[in-house]
Amino acid sequence: MIRARPYVFALVPALLLTTPGLAQVKVDPGALDQLVPPPPVKPTTKSAPAKKATTKPTTKPVAKAVPKPTPPPPPVPKVAPPVPALPPPIVVPARPIPPPPPVPVKPDAKGEVSNLPPNGVRVTFGADSPDLNPATDQALRTVAHAAPPTSTLTVTAYAGGTPDDPSTPRRLSLSRALAARAVLITEGVASVRIFVRALGAGAPAQAEGPPDRVDVTLTTAAVPAP
Repeated sequence: MIRARPYVFALVPALLLTTPGLAQVKVDPGALDQLVPPPPVKPTTKSAPAKKATTKPTTKPVAKAVPKPTPPPPPVPKVAPPVPALPPPIVVPARPIPPPPPVPVKPDAKGEVSNLPPNGVRVTFGADSPDLNPATDQALRTVAHAAPPTSTLTVTAYAGGTPDDPSTPRRLSLSRALAARAVLITEGVASVRIFVRALGAGAPAQAEGPPDRVDVTLTTAAVPAP
């Protein structure tokens, strides 16, 4: 099949005009094709085949746990071991509580004795003095002998003073209470049965008697019935 070229048809009338007497013109299509350059041929590129994506396994194979061998049980002796002999306990003798030093009794010391109902005693002292005289000393010893073994004794001491100096009467009343306590312990009353109260000056109970005094009251505990 002859391909039509636009510039070929333009050459044919020109040849007819320039060559008179030619009635027929033969056109060689092959010769005309040589004058026309062939159309450019686009290079064809073969696409490379797509590679298949290969995925590697992400999980590692789990190693099997190998059980540890169990140790054999300890051997059990057929006969029980002997019981070790313990040494006897060391007996340490308890040191008795040393008695308080004896209270000095001064014959010229001021002081009087009076009874406190129902079973107590009151001893007075001279101003600024914790000394006992023979009468007050004997009154405290009488109370110690009359106290039952289950009773307790309360020693309450006072001392005169002024409100602006409360420490001096407190120390003086403590000295008087310790003097009465020492007499009771000397006569056999256990120290755990004696309660000491040094109130000094200004206590409400001080108005019930002389300011320089010691009150010893006896409290008998009830013995449970057998």
